[in-house]
Amino acid sequence: MPGGAFAQYVPSRFAVHVGTLTLLKRHWENVVVGATRSGRDWQANLASNQVSGHLSWKPGPVPGTPGTLEARLARLVVPAATENDLIGRAISAPVQNMPAIDLIVNQLIVRGHDLGRLQVNAHNFDESGEPVWQLDALDISNPAAHLSATGNWRTSSEVAGEDTPTPRRTALDFHLDILDAGALLERAGMPRTLKGGRGTLTGDVSWNGGPSQINYPTLNGNLAVDLRHGQILKVDPGVSRLLGVLSLQSLARFATTDFRDIIGEGLPFTSVTGTGHIEDGVGHTNDFRLITAPGRAQMTGTVDLVHETQDLRVRVAPTLSVGAGVIAATIINPLIGLGALVADFALSHTLESAFTLEYAITGSWSKPHIERLRGDQGKIDAQTPAAAAR
Repeated sequence: MPGGAFAQYVPSRFAVHVGTLTLLKRHWENVVVGATRSGRDWQANLASNQVSGHLSWKPGPVPGTPGTLEARLARLVVPAATENDLIGRAISAPVQNMPAIDLIVNQLIVRGHDLGRLQVNAHNFDESGEPVWQLDALDISNPAAHLSATGNWRTSSEVAGEDTPTPRRTALDFHLDILDAGALLERAGMPRTLKGGRGTLTGDVSWNGGPSQINYPTLNGNLAVDLRHGQILKVDPGVSRLLGVLSLQSLARFATTDFRDIIGEGLPFTSVTGTGHIEDGVGHTNDFRLITAPGRAQMTGTVDLVHETQDLRVRVAPTLSVGAGVIAATIINPLIGLGALVADFALSHTLESAFTLEYAITGSWSKPHIERLRGDQGKIDAQTPAAAAR
């Protein structure tokens, strides 16, 4: 803000009405701003087709130091843009110029999707001569989920013994409490992917560059998912071929029970759990598990987030348990029942081994190549969606 000799020429009050304001390559329609100044501080009321609320700005204590932006918005609809996001250009500035932020948006809508209530608190500090923009709290809540996160953005700095400075780096720790996974994905623009599902998704990630956009080639971190009692629905052809393996439809042709009657339009699951490690944009997992009523799937391998490819191994096995009648017989007639129990237990393991299938899944996400392993050379044609049920 102007100061010193120019301060006396800065108006203390103004009102502006703009039909279309182009800012950060976004069009803001019917913008009305009414602002007042008290000393060096500004207060403003803002209204447009996309945003309404109140803003205040307090400059830093001395020229060149970060100021503080406080905003209370009833509604914010982020318009579509061809380049950069809403704050992309602003946070491409050096970290020491980033303002402290105290922001609350009661309704945040991005790309036509209502994400719910947003709260952001952030400030600057200096650590051993290195400016850091600290994200104290990022909170997004809606009826489907609650996301809480903290993080920081460090500017480039000289490292002893090195000729080039280290790159700017963003780090983020997050915890997502999921109340309805299907509704959450629908809010994110992926309808009819899941139905129901409760659980958590947690992680810590970091990448080179600013917080406005993830740089996948330098992305590193850890993720953990624990989702219970939902249903995987039919999705796009590429993903449905993969789910055709995970949903155990492949077992339907090799067992007397028709699992398709159980699966119906999708795959009900008891749990989806797993952990993953990301290194330079490549995710690794060795304990991903999908548990359903008819069977279970275990997955290991890698997923390349940069090139959108995968190299996975999936083991699919039926869930065979001892029947209730045999358990009842064990209680009523221990001698006969015990023999039946042992026989049924041994048979279930034999059947499980016989019907267990293993697959290699490679290629792109949109057209995965699925090949059956363990001596069975039958292949699933990635061009034919129905082949995923083999």
